[in-house]
Amino acid sequence: KDGLAENYVKSIIQDSKGNMWFSTGVGVTKFDGKQFTNLTVKDGLSDNYTYFLLEDKLENIWIGTSAKLSKFDGKKIQNYGTDDGLPSNRMRCAAKDKDGTIWFGGTKGIARYDGKKFISYTHDENGKPITVNSIYISSDSQIYIGTNKNGIYKFSNEKFIRITRNNLNNDFTVNAIAEDLNNNIWFATSTKGALKYDGTAIKEYNKENGLSFNFIHAIYVDREGNVWLGSDGGGVEKFSGEQFTHYLEKHWPGMNS
Repeated sequence: KDGLAENYVKSIIQDSKGNMWFSTGVGVTKFDGKQFTNLTVKDGLSDNYTYFLLEDKLENIWIGTSAKLSKFDGKKIQNYGTDDGLPSNRMRCAAKDKDGTIWFGGTKGIARYDGKKFISYTHDENGKPITVNSIYISSDSQIYIGTNKNGIYKFSNEKFIRITRNNLNNDFTVNAIAEDLNNNIWFATSTKGALKYDGTAIKEYNKENGLSFNFIHAIYVDREGNVWLGSDGGGVEKFSGEQFTHYLEKHWPGMNS
């Protein structure tokens, strides 16, 4: 097939050789600048529905699927699950630290892969299981965990440490995490807008103080330090550090309102 596996794209990366990779609901597509190549269960992928892509220091491509975790070495695919030390078969996100260690997050906790084995961590300080939506490693090597309906954690010394929000419950979902140029950590949530953590306290940005929406899917910090927030049907918001600018479909060239 000449093109993407399908038009629904969940994740995009560029590998160290310049190839573009796209994860979709029906497999993974590689584009080398000229030719598209699709990987599916027929090629050994554990499932066609894929969540994320990540390249390790050995140039393997890791693929999180709804069935198991897959690794493609350029020739063959190897699949990993709970029998290999993962906390669950469904790993939904991943991040790589400065040493090349990969951290995976999924429906029953996180796992660290040192190149040889997986080591899993599954419960918080109260023995509560953690369902991970997003994982991020900051510039100072701190590991931040965004959960499904259980707020935010930092993982340190093999323990989950809750980052408590100001006088509010932790029953919110984190969809994405980013770091701004001042080393603040931003969390995109499904119900509470955007949360900015400066290492001590959390500041909330929502519909009550300038944000146009409370459901945020995506977050990105550009080279000028602007924080971009992508919503669930409400357009895009840009935060300059002082004010929000709201962009809807009608503001973009070539799009109809």
